[in-house]
Amino acid sequence: MKTGYSMLLGEYINAKSISYTDCKSFQIVCPICREPIFKVERNEPPPTIHYLSHYEASKSFADDCELRVKSISTQDQDKENNVSRGQKLEYFLSVLREEVLKREFGTSQENVEKVRQVINRMMSAPGVQIFRDIFHKHQLSNHEMNKPENLSIIFDEYVKDIEKVGGSFPITGFVIATQKRIATDIWLHLLSAKAMGNFTFLFCCGYLTFSARIEQVQRERSLYQFERDFLVALERLIRVGRQNAENVLHVLGTTPIGPPHAISGSNYIAKVASEICHEVFGILLRLPYFDMLVRLSKAR
Repeated sequence: MKTGYSMLLGEYINAKSISYTDCKSFQIVCPICREPIFKVERNEPPPTIHYLSHYEASKSFADDCELRVKSISTQDQDKENNVSRGQKLEYFLSVLREEVLKREFGTSQENVEKVRQVINRMMSAPGVQIFRDIFHKHQLSNHEMNKPENLSIIFDEYVKDIEKVGGSFPITGFVIATQKRIATDIWLHLLSAKAMGNFTFLFCCGYLTFSARIEQVQRERSLYQFERDFLVALERLIRVGRQNAENVLHVLGTTPIGPPHAISGSNYIAKVASEICHEVFGILLRLPYFDMLVRLSKAR
């Protein structure tokens, strides 16, 4: 059969889109009898054919399932998958803040609580709110940031950037394609007006992560002038009032920066916003969605 059903994801899965180990990880079963199935690839003769097969079963039993699986229309599969994705999204959003705090700042419970307090302070700071509004407006108007097909490319570039500096993308339980799809669902939801609370939280996390990245660089080499300017501006936006914050943002918006540190014609505020966005996407892409779903399935 070409289609299986993931008990973990609550979705129909095409055989071509999964690997051998995914059958166990995703709890993939026959959509009809709900018995475990396994992935098969037939390479001879070309082209490669991907399909899913029952384990021990009589030929008539397997044939009956195969016949009935074929009768499940694409429309029915899409309908159930969309409902399931909506339910998973609702769950991910309900635990998003705690999961991000643990994943990104969880060196100790004390550190998590410290970061939580900093972020709470940031979320109410006038300067951060003004910058967040500018950032949010840009994301809504920039089709590169609000179209699934474009987001997929951006996520791929993030992974390549990590690998380029000698790192490796963390193992999350899901293949990167699934991580990208879930991260895309969450990001598109965060852009809606009703999600401003979580959007602000993620913005502040990206803001803090970017600041920490510059501070880490400072321990390894002398900072460029623009990096020093960024640290000063980001720190001031957290503690000053509205009028001073508007002045800080005006300076950022009128100070040019170009190659090799930014695209031609860019300015400080665009560069900082781009870096914060980069960190936010990284946070969403790294979240352990597999573990989160496993915990949810055990709690049911």
